[in-house]
Amino acid sequence: SPESLKQSIDSLIKEARMELSQYDSIIHDLISTVKEAESQRNKVREFINAHVSLNPPVHALPPEISNKIFLFSCTSPYRVFGSCNCEPRVIGGVCRRWRDIA
Repeated sequence: SPESLKQSIDSLIKEARMELSQYDSIIHDLISTVKEAESQRNKVREFINAHVSLNPPVHALPPEISNKIFLFSCTSPYRVFGSCNCEPRVIGGVCRRWRDIA
């Protein structure tokens, strides 16, 4: 009968809407999880960016090499660094490691 067909269709639509609602809830939870993960990732990235400068690659150079670079830059007839003042006290003002080398 047309009435039972209508009830069957209404029942199917009701079930589909409930299923849709469940998927909406799952998607909402996943979006919240992704946002939280992105926030935590950004905090870790900020930590890395804030601390990477504490261990610059130039510190991996042996002191002897750094010393040769400093000597060359201060005694070279070429203006390697423009008109910079390459006195040991200036080079030593950069950081403790450079002060020890200069």
